[in-house]
Amino acid sequence: MATNGEMLLRRYEGKAAVLQLTDVQAAYLAGLWDGEGYIGISRRRRHSGRWNYSQHVSVGNTNFTLVARIVELLGEHAFVSSRKLPSGKTFFHIHIRRLLMVKLLRAIVPYLVAKRRQAEIVLHHRDLCENASKGQFPDEVLEHSYLEIRALNARKGRHL
Repeated sequence: MATNGEMLLRRYEGKAAVLQLTDVQAAYLAGLWDGEGYIGISRRRRHSGRWNYSQHVSVGNTNFTLVARIVELLGEHAFVSSRKLPSGKTFFHIHIRRLLMVKLLRAIVPYLVAKRRQAEIVLHHRDLCENASKGQFPDEVLEHSYLEIRALNARKGRHL
């Protein structure tokens, strides 16, 4: 039997990679990403010893109806995985694929509050990575973006 996440995946396979959001939908998604989402950069060492950087945009929740709505808005480039939590609830994690990531971030950046800087860095880093593949930017520039976003995403004390 297919899981809910697998059903979501099948439902949106084959649709065009187009993102058309109203201002209200973009603001709604921005609120979700501000509260529940992740916008960041990871790095992994290549065989050559140089770093390989990847941008990530994801959001997670245990409410299937909410997850289904997000996937409905984002279409086929929202990959859903799921896992059981110790509480017995199913946690759904939506990963935004690279083809949609830039379009999504550009649509929600005007409405982001808590994660606006992370989105700006990821968009800038994406541009740098595309140009770096042409040899136009040294690794130090990419590393700076990685370190800045890592500091922004670091868990801080929960003192009010």
